[in-house]
This record gives sequence, structure tokens and C-alpha cells, in this order.
Amino acid sequence: MRAVARAELGAPWVLACGECNGRKRHHFPPGLLDPTAPHYQPANGAFNLKTPEARASEPVFGLNEGELQRSRHRMFIVYQSVIRHFADAKVLSDEAEAAFFERAARTGPHPSILATIQRWHGGPKRGALHPSCAAAMDAWPEILSW
Repeated sequence: MRAVARAELGAPWVLACGECNGRKRHHFPPGLLDPTAPHYQPANGAFNLKTPEARASEPVFGLNEGELQRSRHRMFIVYQSVIRHFADAKVLSDEAEAAFFERAARTGPHPSILATIQRWHGGPKRGALHPSCAAAMDAWPEILSW
């Protein structure tokens, strides 16, 4: 999801985790980073803070604070595992199990990480995904719409 105008208050909507929502509640400068934009670096869970939006967002969200960065990195691994488990359940025609893993992905923390995996699947960064995750997404393209 991209940030969209919220006409009644004149403020943008930005996808954020609960912790970040708390941080931005009273401080919402213009031009904040859209956390689903291609700024995420999976190798270490960090956001690339080279753009003006990223630099404006850092003091509000603490994007690269230690635990938050480590948590995003863990979720990059976890979401790929959930996708592979979903595909395994689909192969076994276990729809209840597949639905369980789909729900886990749709409701898990750091939704921007799932959005990153989905975006990378069809682009030049596909090689950064685990091969079995990419194969699962090839076999079950509905994963791209979660």
C-alpha cells in the first residue's frame, strides 16, 4: 500500500507497525518514508536512509534502531518460511493448513517486509529471496495479493 491523502484531516495515511504508530501520533512531518517503498535492505534489516523521506522519517520512527532493525531482519526470514509452508499445505491439498499460514502472513508484524518480498519476487531483487520461497510464489501467485 502507498500513502494516500486523508482529505478530512489533510494528512497522509502511512502503513506502520504499532510501535511506529505510537511514535508518529504527535509528530508527523511532511514527506515521511512510505515503509513499503523499496528502501528495505534484507541483509541486515536496515532501511536505506539516503532519500529525503528516509532522513525525515528516522527521528520519528527510529527506523534503524537496534531491536527494530533485528526484528525486521527476522521477519524477512519468517515470512519466507510462512510462504513455503503455505505452498507445502497447498501441495497436500490441506486447505485449512494453507489458510492458517495465509492468515499468519496477512496479520504478522512488519507488513512492509511481506510487501518487500512480494515486490522482489517479480523484479531484479528476486535473487535475494530464498529459492524455495520464490518457487512457492511462482506456483501459488495468490501469495502476491496477500
